[in-house]
Amino acid sequence: RVLYIDDNPGNTLLMAAMFERLPGLVLLCECDPQRGVDLALAVEADGAHLGWQSLPIEAARRAAGDRLWIGFSAHNLTEAERAASEGANYLTYSPIFQTPSKEGLVPTVGLEGLRAAAAVTRLPLVALGGVTPENAASCIEAGAAGVAMIRSVLQSSDPKATVQRFVEAIPTAA
Repeated sequence: RVLYIDDNPGNTLLMAAMFERLPGLVLLCECDPQRGVDLALAVEADGAHLGWQSLPIEAARRAAGDRLWIGFSAHNLTEAERAASEGANYLTYSPIFQTPSKEGLVPTVGLEGLRAAAAVTRLPLVALGGVTPENAASCIEAGAAGVAMIRSVLQSSDPKATVQRFVEAIPTAA
């Protein structure tokens, strides 16, 4: 299981303290463009996630060495290939489905776009954008190593039940 926390220092410090003793939990921190990977290193996270406004992958790798997984948010094949060549360890690939947060910013890639990205990169892909319990398995079938859910959980009247529906919907390795 992976816990991904945005780069709000209060969120990161609180969540890292709450979850640091859970065995098998991977902690990933989103990187603020000004702070770089400092917060991820400070809370002894397992990884740092970079976006288009973050520091370059090479700079994050220099700062973190091999102590952190470095992830990157890719929205097309060019970004995915570039991030792989620059040393990212994994990618979020989005938006798979329509989502208000990306509307007008980047085109929806769909399951076909996800399949294409999985075919051109050796990196694990995390499907993001409009992912629900009803379509999560199709993302895995299209080549994603995992899914990220934000809006479907945060806007749920019962977030715990929604997360449980995700867990039940995603096939697990035998």
